[in-house]
Order: sequence, then C-alpha cells, then structure tokens
Amino acid sequence: MSSGFVSGGTTDKPIERDDEWLEAQQELEATRRRKEEESGQEGGKTLFEVLQANKGDYNGRIARGLIDNTRPNR
Repeated sequence: MSSGFVSGGTTDKPIERDDEWLEAQQELEATRRRKEEESGQEGGKTLFEVLQANKGDYNGRIARGLIDNTRPNR
C-alpha cells in the first residue's frame, strides 16, 4: 500500500515544475492574498477592541441622555 507521499526534491536538487504548476501556484497565492485582504479587520483592531469601543460609545450616549435605556428593546 502506497503512502501517497510525493517527494519535493532536496535543497541541492529541487524538482523542476512545469508552467502549468507554476501558474496554478500563482493563482492559489493570489486567491489567498485576496481572501486575507477581504477578511481584514476594522482598522487592524481585534473583534474585542471593536466591541469595547462600541460599548463605550453606547454607554457615553446613555450618560449624555441621548439613549433612553429604561425601556426594554423589543
């Protein structure tokens, strides 16, 4: 039974790749970069930081009387 392992060559003698393989690798890398950029967080902030800022803004509005928090949200 074969393990399915495919050698990538060695550092002294790497396996030569054909143009089709190189093109596929470039497409994969471009897709990875695009997904990384699309999933970028708001200004580099973590979700926790964004939520804390929103909470602070909300509490500030309550303190200034801009939001009536005495009645429940429905």
